[in-house]
Amino acid sequence: MRPILTGLIFTAMLAGHAVAGETPKKTVAQLDIADPKYATEHCEEARTKASGYSDHNVVRTAVTVGGNLVLPFAGAAAGTALGLKLDKKKDKLNRKLATACVSDPLNEEIPLILAPAAVR
Repeated sequence: MRPILTGLIFTAMLAGHAVAGETPKKTVAQLDIADPKYATEHCEEARTKASGYSDHNVVRTAVTVGGNLVLPFAGAAAGTALGLKLDKKKDKLNRKLATACVSDPLNEEIPLILAPAAVR
């Protein structure tokens, strides 16, 4: 029974660390510097924020493992909740980069950015 429980906890920890989308630093690295919007002040601000972005992997691991030590599976749930919150922050920053630095964020040739939904 013990190996099964350990396997379940490990699997839950990995699920909590699943990464959705690219980090803003990778997005900035893939931006086209020839794009006219790349040199704008708004783009520069967005790139500065992206360069300071952190995934907080140490914090996620500490919350997950520490919570599992206190109450089994509670840490996995807390780690997953924290991961979802941080993923929303990452997606928001990627959208800001898309609107500030790309002239046509819906360009299908460069699908690297999570462009804002089209308004109808």
